[in-house]
Amino acid sequence: MNFNKKVVKKALIGIAIFFLVIVTVTTITMQWFQDVVTQKIVTGLNDDFNGALVIEDTDIAPFKNFPYISLAIKNVQVFEDKEDMFAPILDVSDIY
Repeated sequence: MNFNKKVVKKALIGIAIFFLVIVTVTTITMQWFQDVVTQKIVTGLNDDFNGALVIEDTDIAPFKNFPYISLAIKNVQVFEDKEDMFAPILDVSDIY
């Protein structure tokens, strides 16, 4: 009986460590590549959109509202035309 408890305990510790490593790697990857991913999304939107979308910065907070991932987008501007970018039709300082 004692042997089974030790095996189960070691298995649970192994699963917990594996889960912790996966979460850590995912979090580091999200933080490391957030600018690249944001730029690809904005470029894709601007290719399909007649106007222009400009984003200054993004912040990802995976543990702020756990189990949800928070994404803050700073200084978003939407222009009606790509050539005429004088006055935005939408100017928002923060989007969450």
